[in-house]
Amino acid sequence: MTIRDSILIECAEDYVGLWSIVWEFRNSGSETDVSEVRRKTIKLIEELLNDKLIEAGNFTKDGNFEVWKLPSTEIISQIKAEWDALGRYPSIGEIVWFVATEKEEC
Repeated sequence: MTIRDSILIECAEDYVGLWSIVWEFRNSGSETDVSEVRRKTIKLIEELLNDKLIEAGNFTKDGNFEVWKLPSTEIISQIKAEWDALGRYPSIGEIVWFVATEKEEC
């Protein structure tokens, strides 16, 4: 199973944090370079957003998931900027979460 398939399945079942996608690439055995893990993570997210298979968002203070109503280019820019500000791999709950769209769930 590809990392793409694994993430899509996970997104159809639950909310998936950015950290989880990073973890998949870091633990795939094929990638150890920090910049390459980041590049592949961002590329996959961008593809899934552009194909409208996932939505990005975050949880509100009352625990509801709020989808970011932004173009995918702005979502990617925001993820990159916040990741840069962290200066390390994102951890659980940081930056963004993803969920499958109705298109993916069908």
